Amino acid sequence: MASELILWKPLYKTTVVLYVSIFLLALPAPQLSILALFALIAVWSRVPALMTLFTKDVEVVDIFTVMTAVYYSSWVGALFGSGIILFTRLFGPTEPLDYTIKESICFFVGSFTAPVVYYITNGNLTITMFSFTFVRYTLPMVISLLINPGALVLD
Repeated sequence: MASELILWKPLYKTTVVLYVSIFLLALPAPQLSILALFALIAVWSRVPALMTLFTKDVEVVDIFTVMTAVYYSSWVGALFGSGIILFTRLFGPTEPLDYTIKESICFFVGSFTAPVVYYITNGNLTITMFSFTFVRYTLPMVISLLINPGALVLD
């Protein structure tokens, strides 16, 4: 059943490319190597979560997005988080497209709030993650309310 929900061959090829890029970038560009490592772990945590809607919370993309946004910049975190969300949709084509788009928008916006909260709270990562999670779970309802007010109870 999982073979019908997940495209495994492209996932394996992507894994090999990410592994090779981690090792090739380790010496000349260690920050890019770390981003490739974060991407590899994030992809492999998100892909099994694509099988059903109730397993979405087992992914660790949000943790890596917050770490990237705080350490590098908001833009890098936003592109990393929303890019992983959109890219992993290729491996799980049964995930609803509107959910994927809303989730990537939430990660994009949340990446801009994470560094601000991190610096306001003097480096408290727990409160930063709570604020990111708050944005992640409330923004889809706001988007649904703006686009289709009648469908709010369906989300």
